[in-house]
Amino acid sequence: YKHFSRVQSVAWYRQNWAWVFEYAQTDIEENTYMLVSPTNDIVPGRGARTSEKYYLQTEYVFSENINLFGRYEVGYRDKNDRDGNYYTSATGKKYGYYSKDIAVGFNWQLDDWLVKTEFHRIEGNLINSSTDNDPADLKKWWSMFLFQISYQF
Repeated sequence: YKHFSRVQSVAWYRQNWAWVFEYAQTDIEENTYMLVSPTNDIVPGRGARTSEKYYLQTEYVFSENINLFGRYEVGYRDKNDRDGNYYTSATGKKYGYYSKDIAVGFNWQLDDWLVKTEFHRIEGNLINSSTDNDPADLKKWWSMFLFQISYQF
């Protein structure tokens, strides 16, 4: 298994606004078989493929301590098979090979404490590991809520 990644980023800042766009491709060479089927069928890797991800994020800074952000992110396991047709015959679920994520979040810094929240509405399951999740249980549309409190010392 070999890979090589390329990432391009651009950011624009103006007064209280920040806009960031990032695009990444990873060339992957697979020499092994992959277990991706809910029926435990072994599906061969495609040999060489290129994964693709990009996102656009905007952030508004209300004050030195409070900001709000929104992000749209897309990822494909194989940029030449964006709807997952190659692997669908084994898994029956095209949405396991891409993800489209809309997220909003809020950060609040209070002295040495940081409170962060994010809500994601996601189509597809590219970011879900089949090792940690039963592929039969994964849904096309799903949501994620994240909450974090951290202390800096």
